[in-house]
Amino acid sequence: MKSYSFLKKYLLAATATAALLFSACDLDEHPTSFVGPKEYYKTRAQCLAGLNACYIPINSIYDYCFLIMTEGVTDLMYIASGTKDAQLDISPAKPLNGQKIWTQCYKGVMYCNSTIAAIERSPLNDIKESSEADKLPLLAEGVVIRSFYYWLLTCIFGDVPFYTKEVADQQVMQEIAHMGRMSAKETRDYLIDELQRYVPSMDQVRSSEVADNRMGAAMGWMMIAKLAQWNHRWDDALKALGELEKIYGDLQQYPLEDIMFRNKNTPESIFEVQRTYTPGGLSVTTNVAAITTPYHNGKGIYDGVEIPEMGTGMTTWTSMRPNSYFCDGLQTKKSNDKRKTLNMAWEYDGKPFSGVGTRPWLGPKFWCPGMQNTADFSNQKVFRYADAILMMAEIDLLDQLPWMLSQLREAFARYDMAFWEMMLFSGLVCFVRMVSAIACIYAACMVGHQFKSHPALAGILSFFGMQYVQGWIEKLLRVGAGVYETALYTVVGDAGSIQTTLSAQGFMGCAALTLGIAAAFGVFWFGLTVWLMRNRLNME
Repeated sequence: MKSYSFLKKYLLAATATAALLFSACDLDEHPTSFVGPKEYYKTRAQCLAGLNACYIPINSIYDYCFLIMTEGVTDLMYIASGTKDAQLDISPAKPLNGQKIWTQCYKGVMYCNSTIAAIERSPLNDIKESSEADKLPLLAEGVVIRSFYYWLLTCIFGDVPFYTKEVADQQVMQEIAHMGRMSAKETRDYLIDELQRYVPSMDQVRSSEVADNRMGAAMGWMMIAKLAQWNHRWDDALKALGELEKIYGDLQQYPLEDIMFRNKNTPESIFEVQRTYTPGGLSVTTNVAAITTPYHNGKGIYDGVEIPEMGTGMTTWTSMRPNSYFCDGLQTKKSNDKRKTLNMAWEYDGKPFSGVGTRPWLGPKFWCPGMQNTADFSNQKVFRYADAILMMAEIDLLDQLPWMLSQLREAFARYDMAFWEMMLFSGLVCFVRMVSAIACIYAACMVGHQFKSHPALAGILSFFGMQYVQGWIEKLLRVGAGVYETALYTVVGDAGSIQTTLSAQGFMGCAALTLGIAAAFGVFWFGLTVWLMRNRLNME
């Protein structure tokens, strides 16, 4: 598998680096065979080995704590664990998981800065069989990985220290250690502009088509869109998402079942954290499935149901579950939403789980069949093409808001009236109509109480009858106002400022008429309620 090969490569690279660092036996020795960064990055394979190291901190970030911290705080998930607060804490006074994310992200930034600088110094372009086309994609990959770390940092912490220098000596290290925070907006603007220069030089293909499932052009465009969305740079975001659309095409061509974590590096995927597990061999795992799987009794029984594909070696913790808002509103058990059986599990193979009640388990999308202890070796899907499509729809709507507001302003301007004044008047009309409707409900209840046998039915029928009468009178009066305005048009003409003035008068007259009718009926319904309570209400 490509993912296995990639993981093996960067783990071997890390081991080799450690061996080089600790190869000296005597502090007094002066090594002559040491290979430093300036001497190492001579070939494309060596540059790729440096980039491999840039991916390593990502695995430490994406664990069950990160899942709790991101998904557990939404209105889609419920966490029964009593230790959740400790995992969520990212404050400076009690950092815990926040400290880990900060450390690993900046470790990744440091790796990226060093590798990018080394690739820039490398003689790739001087090698006979090489060209600029070989160097630019390597630099672009380093830039994309670095933008991912800074995206995480700014999302979680806001303003953070920002640097792109290689930590080559103690002086640079001291400068960075005393560096202040840069605004998150400035950081994102820098990254967007940098990505826009480099991403076009990469092969414009799906992430699944990139060798070893590395970060390619698709991930680069996604990072531009994510960063631009944060900074309200809608045009840049839509352009980047448009490039993704060119690469991925119609979303309908991708099977829904591919969203499951166990289905690794599917064509629809943009970026996945690569994981693998071999008994007695290579193991790069996480523990996410330990909190996303039904309770396991240790004998292959999961909450009262045998699930053969899950095996008997799995250890589960207190599980996250879909929130009632999610499972009772967005994707109900009886809905036609095709995603529900992947996201939620009320049963398995037709057999209901024992402890789901009204809140099911997370579905097979999050499971890791054959997991040993808590070693989840399913890939973590970070970005999918479906995410990009949703972002495109949201941004397109936001992009249309200024135009929609301008159209409303133009409409109200035809009546020579200030926009916000008109909005205030419209709000007043709506409020009075609402109060009138409430008064009508109370009046209908009092009328219903006059009928001893079926007061509830009488009250409901009274309400509809009273509303019909009110609506009929409103319509009659509005027609009369329209006839009056038409007559005026006939007398004075249909052109110029006279037409505008009459239109304004007609609009204001209609609005004022609606307000007056609603207020009048509201007073009438209130008076009727009071009179019936005092004179006709029998509490017995």
